[in-house]
Amino acid sequence: MHRSGHRHRVHRRHPMDRKRPAHAHAGGGTAMTIETSNNRNEGARQLTRGQSARRQRLSPWRAARGFTLVEIMVAVTIGLIILVAVAQIFATSRATYGLQEGLARVQENGRFSMEFLARDLRMAGYAGCLNVNQALNTSADFTASNGLNNSVNFENAFGPGLHIQGHEWTATGTWNPALPTFGGGATQLVVQEQTDVLVIRRGAEQSYRLTAVLADNEAGITIPEAGDIDVNDIILIADCNNLDVIQVSTSTVASPLETLEHDTGTAPGNAVKALAKAYGGDAEVMKLVARVYYIGWRGDDNSNPPGLFRREMGQGTMGAAQELVENVDSMQLIYGEDTTADGSADIYRLPAAITDWSRVVSVRLALLLRTPDESGPDTDTKIYSLFDDAGGSDDFGPPNDNRQRRQFTTTVQLRNLRTD
Repeated sequence: MHRSGHRHRVHRRHPMDRKRPAHAHAGGGTAMTIETSNNRNEGARQLTRGQSARRQRLSPWRAARGFTLVEIMVAVTIGLIILVAVAQIFATSRATYGLQEGLARVQENGRFSMEFLARDLRMAGYAGCLNVNQALNTSADFTASNGLNNSVNFENAFGPGLHIQGHEWTATGTWNPALPTFGGGATQLVVQEQTDVLVIRRGAEQSYRLTAVLADNEAGITIPEAGDIDVNDIILIADCNNLDVIQVSTSTVASPLETLEHDTGTAPGNAVKALAKAYGGDAEVMKLVARVYYIGWRGDDNSNPPGLFRREMGQGTMGAAQELVENVDSMQLIYGEDTTADGSADIYRLPAAITDWSRVVSVRLALLLRTPDESGPDTDTKIYSLFDDAGGSDDFGPPNDNRQRRQFTTTVQLRNLRTD
């Protein structure tokens, strides 16, 4: 049974049925045919436009189109600008790194030099239990006896006023003041002009107690076996009131003891066998250390960089030069003199102005160091005056190179003596 007013379903045609005639249905067959035809025409027009666009995109002329000459030139110019900027940044960074590395080395060398010299300066005049509260002079409470022949020679001298001395090597090739005789002569030192020479004398850190009382006329000194004292060495025997400077003539080891003889006949030799006094078990025996510090060159060749050198004297000869720090242009020293016998420096003088070295209680030290390479941006035309108030020829420069320089200054108090 059919309902009235029922709707007819419109069946879409299968693509394969395009050629078959469409059957009109009741209630609007003609309108449906016209609408289908319009849709077909619109789809054809859209397909035609899409094909035209694809043909336009795939045109051989448009596919082969590249950059214009102006575009290429602009790109090359921008690339060159970037390349130059990167190269400039790299060069600047490299120069800055080299400069900073050089200055860091200068700072490191400066600190080491100052500490090394200050430590040896503080030890100047050391002779066992003698300390800053006792006088290293010829007063009633202390006696210093140098029993050596030629006891004023550099490597032999030790006693009042000989703990420290300063000298300057002048442009005329002379020492001011005159340098004491070295083991092989002062000509063994090749020194930078107008720089100072520092002489330090003291007992070695290693000391040995006497194992028996030593009579003043006894030649044999018995101590525990020593590893750093050899035949011909200059040694000190000291207690808190007396000091003798002698030379070892022979050494006999009977472990664990060693006997040191100090007969006459050696070079420079002992003037006499007798000591200044008898020494007891509180006395110490130690090697005499005599050192000279100066500014020189490796192999004594001034084409090498200047540096801080040390030579140690012993057994009548000068030891080999030891380079402590390289690239040191100048060393200057002024000496604090106690003129009022209160243990403090009242005035600082140049070495040539010191007439009594026993009054020197402190030392003001200045070093001028430079970078290893010429990494500075500008030529160094400065004149460096290490001590403006000293009144001497301590100026250095102008160096006229591209190295960077730094000045280091310190004051060292001498601990092992005073003048009262």
